[in-house]
Amino acid sequence: MGKHHLSSKAILTTCCIITTSSTIVQAEIIEPFLNIGIDAGITKGGIKSGSATRLYGDLGLTVDLSNLTALNNSEVVISYMMFRGEMIDEFTGAFQATGGNDSDEFSRWYDITFSSDITDKLAIKFGQMDVDSHFMSPENAGDFVQSAFSYSPTIEGLPTYPLPTIGGLASYSFSDLLTVSVGHFDAGSDRNAFDENFSVLETNWSVSSETTIAVGLYSHSGVEGGSSRTDLYAFVDHQFTESLQAFIQLGQGSHQHAPLTHHFSAGISQQAVLFDIDTMGLSYTQAKINGLGTERVIELFQKYQINDSIYLQLDFQWVNNPSGDQLINDAKVANFRVAIEL
Repeated sequence: MGKHHLSSKAILTTCCIITTSSTIVQAEIIEPFLNIGIDAGITKGGIKSGSATRLYGDLGLTVDLSNLTALNNSEVVISYMMFRGEMIDEFTGAFQATGGNDSDEFSRWYDITFSSDITDKLAIKFGQMDVDSHFMSPENAGDFVQSAFSYSPTIEGLPTYPLPTIGGLASYSFSDLLTVSVGHFDAGSDRNAFDENFSVLETNWSVSSETTIAVGLYSHSGVEGGSSRTDLYAFVDHQFTESLQAFIQLGQGSHQHAPLTHHFSAGISQQAVLFDIDTMGLSYTQAKINGLGTERVIELFQKYQINDSIYLQLDFQWVNNPSGDQLINDAKVANFRVAIEL
């Protein structure tokens, strides 16, 4: 669900034997997965105070085809996803969604992809997918609820949660230090019709074993009036220690019709702060609304990894100047999440 939707983790492996006329071929491995999450949030201030409960579900399977093809790490992923409940930002009025997984209610086939390593340097993937699962997202921002950390909100037309679209990507590793990825996806309101297109080029440098810098260029073409909108984004991941990590994220909207002109965010998280099973994080994000003011959000969370399959997360966000509109009061959001990943 975007970059902050529940991750896929398989626990069941089934082996199948395929028989030909003269040969028994070593079978593909089927790994089912099921992810369920419940969020309960309370807001004060914003457009109005209120509460919202949301339910997420993600059911699917991964099929390892490596033994049936000449290509390494070949797999097919198929998933079905649903969302039920209210959107918390109908109360906050925030541009940068505090709910992370908020959406209108839906049930649909979600990921339908094939991926493979063509060589030890070149990997490909195509099918229906979220673009920010592969581009634009700082790895060290994954535990935060705020949606701005999945991708910079300055990026327009991005095919992502809750409407993945058809496209493809290729990633080439020139060395252990430098990887370049390119992708092209449908971005139209008429899903998978390619009446609008979204292309992205991202370069990742491993400056050291602790630091990765990514710079991306994207283009959204075929928008109203036939124009094309192109801009840049960047992010940095840094690992201070095995348990302490941080990120920085930048985005810009340079054309005159961009809803946001600038975006900046940064965050830090630490594992095993109070207990062996907990993670705590603190972040800040700001977005300049075109023609209005600057929206700022501070987020603090504590996550408890109960076991390999279950975690609990307490999250608090303070939204200053929601949507850059001085007529909307600052909002405070408290959220409790229970997630099961099988």
